[in-house]
Order: sequence, then structure tokens, then C-alpha cells
Amino acid sequence: MNIFFCRTPFIIDVNAGAIPIATKVELFIWNLGEAEPTTPTHTIEKPIFSPTQFICEYNISPFVSDAITPANRVVNCKVKTYYRLWAAWFYNETFDYVSSYGYALNASIVISPSHTLIGEYDKRYLRPSFFASEPYLIPKFDVVFDFDFSTTLRVVYTSSLGSETIDYIGTGIEVVEVPLTIDNPFFVDSNEMQLQYFDGTDYIPYETYNIESVCEPKFTPYVVSFINSRGGFSYLTFFKKSTISNEFKGSDYNLLGAKQSFNVNGAQNIKLNTGWCDENIKQVIKELLLSEYVYLISADTITSGQAIIKTSSFTEKTNLNDKVINYEIEFEFSTPLIQNYV
Repeated sequence: MNIFFCRTPFIIDVNAGAIPIATKVELFIWNLGEAEPTTPTHTIEKPIFSPTQFICEYNISPFVSDAITPANRVVNCKVKTYYRLWAAWFYNETFDYVSSYGYALNASIVISPSHTLIGEYDKRYLRPSFFASEPYLIPKFDVVFDFDFSTTLRVVYTSSLGSETIDYIGTGIEVVEVPLTIDNPFFVDSNEMQLQYFDGTDYIPYETYNIESVCEPKFTPYVVSFINSRGGFSYLTFFKKSTISNEFKGSDYNLLGAKQSFNVNGAQNIKLNTGWCDENIKQVIKELLLSEYVYLISADTITSGQAIIKTSSFTEKTNLNDKVINYEIEFEFSTPLIQNYV
């Protein structure tokens, strides 16, 4: 499976030698599980620069990113390339990809049989009192899996008390949301989660994660979900102190000899603390600050909504220098207190 991340440039080179006078790419973009379009979604043409500079480069990332939404986090992308000799176009070659709204130094990677979109993640989650009634407290992560390569994605949860297995079966390439733990008293303290694929004879393990639950009896934790560097959802739980503040502003005018305010509105901000955590969480914090989609919800569900991040920098902490590590991040809820639209 070829996957590329369209928040960074992804270049298609069309090289048909020095003979053509122009090149062309046709992009076919469609959601996973839907039928491939019969006509191109986008068509882009370029003349060659000169007989000695005849390789044309096309950055297709902006065209693909337009098709990606939080609901459709991964899309199919087929690229057909052509070259032109005078009036006629001649087919060159075809490339097949899947793409997510992620970013990377090397925009394209080849994964077989599947690819975990989680990137770095927080291995902690809030221990809920009732799993079934509080499913939002159980973080998940996205796995892009090619069911044509392997018929089954198996997830095995294990602790010292026992284990449980969940099988996912599909067709083609799909995004599977895998919870870090499940509603089972065996895993109330912690569990190991292992991803396996079926090779036709046996189940082959290829990813293993150690998951830790945290009991927070004093503060109201917040779960923050965001799009990470691989284009999948990551979840970060802020366990400790939270502080909500409100900012108000308007325009003051002299009206009939007295000052009066117009267009008064307000915004709600919140500062959250991770609590004591491992130094490896710095990568999760970095990906959170780079995310363009952030949603937070309190454990009691009283406070929730889409947000933007007001914190613009953070200093990476280490156990050696700082002994104990806590990060404080400030958010602003995207919706104003009075929802007026202009």
C-alpha cells in the first residue's frame, strides 16, 4: 500500500524524454468504500521547459487535501500521466495511492500489509466508572488496513487477568478505529494491545502497545482529540487542574451624550494540565500544537466543543533536567459566547 501525506508537498514527476512538447496528469480522487470515478477529478497540464529540461513536476497535495474531511480522513488517489506530441496525447503510466491529511519529511511511504496512522500517542487514558456509558473516555486510533492483502485485522487485548480478541473484517482499504482498551474488568488497570494480520494460515503480530489507565479522583479531566502527523485521530487526556476564563470585547460609542457598547461578545478560554507524564509525550504535544483540527470534552460532558490552540510554543522537558514533567496548554473554544454570524 502506498500512502502519502497531503499537508506536505507530494510531487509526481512526468518524464517521457525530450520528445514531448507538454505533459499532463489526471487525478481520480474518491472516498474509501465508494466507486472509482470514471472521469478525472482534476486535470493539470504543463509544457516542457526546454529540450534539456523536459521533466515536469506536479504537486498534487493541494488537490487531494480538498477531498479530506474529519469524517473521511483517508481517500483513494489514482494518478494517470500523459505526454503530448503536437496534437495527440499519449498515455505514460499510472500510480495508485491512498492519502491522509498528515505531514512528513518524506511525504510518501510504502506499507504492507497495513499502516497505523497514530504516529506518537499518549498511552494513558482515564479510568471510567462505566465503560459503556462513557465511551468517549476510551481513546482510539486509526488503522488503515488493506483487506485485499489480509482478510482479517485482529486486535488482542491482554493483562495478567486474561485476554480478549476482536476481529475486523472488510473489503479493500478501510480505516478501522481501534480502541486502546475495551469494556472488560480484566483491563481496568492496564493492558497490552497487539495488532495482528491473517496471512492465510496464521495470525502474524506486527504492532504492540502497552496501555495504562489512570484514576483521577480530584480534578475533572479533559480528553482532547486532534488530527495528528499521519492524518489520523490522536487523543490526549489532561488529567490535572483546568482553569476556564472568559474574554469580552465590544465597541463603545457616544450616543445622545452617553457612552454605550455595541457588538459585545465573548470568548471562552481554558488552560489544561497533562499531569505527571513520561518525557516521550513531548512528541504528542508537538503534534497537538501543529494540528488544524482540535476538539475537547470534559469527563463530565459539561464542557465540550471545537477549539483552537492559543499556546504558541513549549519547551521540551526531560526527566534528567526536570525530574517530573507536566505540560500546560491553553485553548480557546471556536464558538463565541453569542453565536452571531456576519
